[in-house]
Amino acid sequence: MKRLLAGLIVLLVLLTGFGIAAHVLIDRSALRDDVVAAVKRQTGRDLALGRFSVQVLPWPSVSAGNVVLSDLPGSARGPMLKAREVRASIALTPLLWREIRLENVTVLGADVSLLRDADGRANWEFTPPKTLENDHSSSRPRVQARWKLAIGSASLTQANLSWRDELRSWRGHVVIDRAELDGLHSPSPYIDFHGHHDQTPFTLTGHIGPLSLLRGENPPWALSLGATLGTNETHQDWLNFDGQLMDPQHLRGLAGNLRGEIAHLSDLHGIFPHARLPEINDLGGELGLFDAETKTDTQGWKAFASHLGVNHVHLHAASLPSWHDIHAQAVHVDGETLSSALAVDADLASASHVWHAQGQFGTLSQALRSWQDRLNTSLPVSVTVQEPGKSGLEATDQRDRNDGATFNVSGHIGAKESQLALSGQAQSLAIRNSALHEAKFGLTIEAKGWRWFHLKDSKFSSQEAEWVSDLIFDDRERRKLSGSVHVSRLDLDALQGIWRRVTPPVKPQIAPSVPAAPGVAGIAQKSAPAANEAKTPIAPSTQTPPLSLVQRLRQQDADLTFEGDNVRFNQRDYHALKTHVSLQAGHLTLDPISGQGPDGPLAGRFDYHAENDDPEMAAQFSPLLLPASWAQQQAGLPLLLRGPLEVVGEVHARGQQPNEWRHTMSGHLGLSMVGGTIDSHLLGQFVGQDVQSVLGHGDIGLRCLGIHADIADNRAVVDSLGLEAGALMASGHGDFNLTTHEMTLHLTPRVGIAGAGASTPVLVTGTIEAPHVQQEAGQDGRFEVTIGGAAEDVCGHALSAAREGLAGQAPPAPKKRSRAAELLHDLGIFH
Repeated sequence: MKRLLAGLIVLLVLLTGFGIAAHVLIDRSALRDDVVAAVKRQTGRDLALGRFSVQVLPWPSVSAGNVVLSDLPGSARGPMLKAREVRASIALTPLLWREIRLENVTVLGADVSLLRDADGRANWEFTPPKTLENDHSSSRPRVQARWKLAIGSASLTQANLSWRDELRSWRGHVVIDRAELDGLHSPSPYIDFHGHHDQTPFTLTGHIGPLSLLRGENPPWALSLGATLGTNETHQDWLNFDGQLMDPQHLRGLAGNLRGEIAHLSDLHGIFPHARLPEINDLGGELGLFDAETKTDTQGWKAFASHLGVNHVHLHAASLPSWHDIHAQAVHVDGETLSSALAVDADLASASHVWHAQGQFGTLSQALRSWQDRLNTSLPVSVTVQEPGKSGLEATDQRDRNDGATFNVSGHIGAKESQLALSGQAQSLAIRNSALHEAKFGLTIEAKGWRWFHLKDSKFSSQEAEWVSDLIFDDRERRKLSGSVHVSRLDLDALQGIWRRVTPPVKPQIAPSVPAAPGVAGIAQKSAPAANEAKTPIAPSTQTPPLSLVQRLRQQDADLTFEGDNVRFNQRDYHALKTHVSLQAGHLTLDPISGQGPDGPLAGRFDYHAENDDPEMAAQFSPLLLPASWAQQQAGLPLLLRGPLEVVGEVHARGQQPNEWRHTMSGHLGLSMVGGTIDSHLLGQFVGQDVQSVLGHGDIGLRCLGIHADIADNRAVVDSLGLEAGALMASGHGDFNLTTHEMTLHLTPRVGIAGAGASTPVLVTGTIEAPHVQQEAGQDGRFEVTIGGAAEDVCGHALSAAREGLAGQAPPAPKKRSRAAELLHDLGIFH
């Protein structure tokens, strides 16, 4: 035991003495110069070391501060690498063959800048100089030993890594929190990176190829890499790649399998903020990748992606970005081999429907070739979209108006030409608030490039409509739409849920109540208006669309013919409807507008010269039929009337917007309706709210309406007005401001109750949206109330004036009821 203890003491003394001797005898300057010379000899770069120290015990090691490695020779850029401190151990055995192999290299506080210029020169490629003069670190000459420098393993802590690839237009920056690199001198180094960009953490772990690439060589790399994105507390995205890279210097010759799961593809923006990746959720699966050796003039990641080929694919995604409010969900893309079909399976969801789509886009090889040459090679396409099968309660749900709907697309698409055949059918197909029954359609689309389309052999039929069309869209030199649409039959009543505007009920603005005149239930108000009573006009709307009508008309041409053999509207049939639409250089004409109504011919013409700086509009109606709801919408009026509105007259106007037309409009117009409905709530505001109980609620039948006006100076002077709806008849005259909707109407309403009636003149002021009603005194200053007496039929005179003498539909005869039944009806109790 004593001998062992004595031996240990002797060994300790010897080691201590050896350490002291080495510390004294080692020439630190010479070792420092050897390291700098070795770096210069092997890389062609200049290495600058600040503080430099050597330690022998407990293991030979070196330490350096303020380490700087220069960029490419001759470059005016800053250094490629700067480090606050570098520490490393020296392996002893390699010293025997003059190799300084550094192990456990620890780099603290590093800034690494990787750059490749537009000529393809990369600063991470190290090229030894052809000749190197001997260094003279001191005035006395000494023998220069050629030492080789090698790194076996390394670690980085809190390193800033930035890169810029001007050749591929890539750039980025990340912070390496911790990085471990092992076996750097071996054919398969191991890397383990942990870093973050902004607030997004990531990891990269696995094996890469030999680092002789850094010395200018280009050996093939075997790759096995795994990456994660996010933290363990959240769903962590991951990617794995196993394969090889034949040309690592140029990122070419890739082959291998890529697998992964990414919760949101946009999560990658945390690392690649300029990638502009789409919103794809729960993306995952496997891709077999290989280098397709294609040529492209694109840059960035798209150029890199265009080089990639896919020899098998199995991908899934929970959802894809929406297209025109259609969302693709539960998407699956599969292709087993290059010769297998590329199959796509997805659910398509809109606001009210869910469809199932299945399609094939040629073989995987064909799809790859079309992708690489941007569809210059045409791609076969076959897609079926159908309503998912129902079972249980779903199969008996009467609210689901889709039944047996199936759509098919087949043909080929290409950048030079495409041809697709579309067809479909459905027992019941819901569209907005209506439904088509026993619907079928067929269509062929021919395309030349992406700017010429021919929609030919287009046919549609259902219980509600049937038409054929032939249309050509040409956007090669100037956008133009030409062709024809021939409607055999169209039931607008059955499809009113599609075109009819639905507005929520508007709470009326009730004028201050005034004691009613004796014997009249709210037909008029007794007191006259105060002289200083304030009025609050509604300012005209100044909102303009993003693109004016004139701009849209000047951007395209059109030559279209529309024909309608039989159109049913408001329970009446119209035949031989026809118009020709011509648009050329901003000049729009609809001429002729013709047809045959139930009570005579329909005719009109519309002409708009938008090619001039001061556009002019002219319209003739003799007569013309328009949906009342559409006409009120275009005029910016509340939805009071529903049904066919007959228009007679001629108007002229100037301007680029509808509000300018109203300012400059001149001419004469007659508006009439027979049948249809009128909103009793809005009507009651024009004759007094107390009449509401007599008129009933909701829409009531309109026996007749006739209005005739001369238009000039932004005003419509109404010389004749008459209507009859339910228990109310009214006639009068007045004027109306086309812009502010202010009005002054002199009306004589008459309310009939149980065969009797009462009337009194009233003055209606305010606006259409907020009318103000008061009883109107006669010329002698007295208020007149008429009770009883025979009621004069206002329909004949009002319709004759509105139609300007043209023949038209006669109003229906008044219904005959007993006095008791008429009283209950007028009170809204009996219908």
